[in-house]
Amino acid sequence: LFGGRGLLTPRAIPLRRPTVAIIGGGAMGSLFGAKLAASGDSNVWLVSSWAEHMRKIQRDGLTLRNLDKSFWHVNVNATTDENEMLRVAGPADVAIVLVKSPATADAAVRARTLLEPRRGVVLTLQNGLGNRETIAAVIGDESRVFQGVTSQASFIESLGCVFHAGAGATSIANPQRNPQIDELVQLFSEAGIYTELSDDLQSMAWGKLIINAGINPLSALFRVKNGVLIQKSDYTDALKHVIREAVSVASAKGVRLPFEDPLQKVLQVVAATGDNLSSMLVDVIRGTRTEVDAINGVIVSEGQRLSVPVAYNEYIVELMNMPRVPHLSMLRL
Repeated sequence: LFGGRGLLTPRAIPLRRPTVAIIGGGAMGSLFGAKLAASGDSNVWLVSSWAEHMRKIQRDGLTLRNLDKSFWHVNVNATTDENEMLRVAGPADVAIVLVKSPATADAAVRARTLLEPRRGVVLTLQNGLGNRETIAAVIGDESRVFQGVTSQASFIESLGCVFHAGAGATSIANPQRNPQIDELVQLFSEAGIYTELSDDLQSMAWGKLIINAGINPLSALFRVKNGVLIQKSDYTDALKHVIREAVSVASAKGVRLPFEDPLQKVLQVVAATGDNLSSMLVDVIRGTRTEVDAINGVIVSEGQRLSVPVAYNEYIVELMNMPRVPHLSMLRL
C-alpha cells in the first residue's frame, strides 16, 4: 500500500464501499463531499445543520466549480438529521469533522451517534488546536479519533454551489496505521485530494496553525481575499509580524515545524489560494463567531505561558472578539 514514507501507490478499491459521514456542510465539507462522491468509491453523506444548503443539495445536487473553471454537478446524500442517515445507510465507517471549532462538541455528539460502534473512526480536518481532544472526550476512546490538516481552499458561492479556490496537500497523522484511516487516505487520493501521512502530529498541527494564524484573521480584518495580503506592503508587514510571533512560540515549545522557512511557506499558501475568501472572513461577513480563539488564541496562551512576546496576536484576538469586528486598512500596535 505504501510507496515510500507517507506516499501512497495505487491499489484496487475494496468491493464494499465504505460509508463516510462528513459532519459540516460548509465550504470544506462541501468540497470534500463533492470530490469523494464524484469518485464513486464511497457512500458519502453530508450531515449539517445548514438546512437551506442541505435542501438545495437534496433537490438539485451539489455543484463544484473547479480551479480550471469547469463545473461538476454531483449527487451527494445530504441531511440535517443524522438519524436519517442511519436509517438509510447504516452506521459510518468514518466520520470526517469539518465544522468551525466553536461547533466541535456538537459535531462530536453527531459523530458518536453515526459511527459503527466497534471499528468506526473520526477524522478532524478542522482549523485550530484542541478539536481532537474535544472529540475524543465525547467519543470516549482516543484511539479512534485522528487529526489531519489540509491546505485545500474553498468557499460557498451560493446555496448548493462550492468553489474550489486553491489546491494543496492534506496530511493525516496515523502513526499506528489504523486500517480505516489508511483506506480513507486512499479514497482521498483516488478522488483527487492529494494526501500524505505524517508521524508527527504536533509538527503537522502547528504547521497548519501558523498558516491559519496569519492568513485568516488578517484577511478578515482587512476584508480581502487571501491574495491581497501579499499585494499591499502594509498587509504583508502585518502578516510577517504575526507569523514571526507564532514561530517563536512553536520554537519555545520545541515543535519542529514541517517546513524550513515558515514565512515563505505562508506566502506560498497565500499565492496558491489567492482567490479564496478565508473562513474567518466569511464568518465576519455573516456575523457569526470565528475560530480566532482556537488559532491565534492558542498562540497567545502558549506565548504567555512560555514568556514569549505575542503582542500582535494578542491585538488580533482582541479585535476579532469585538461584538462588531472592525474593518481595518492597516494593523498598527
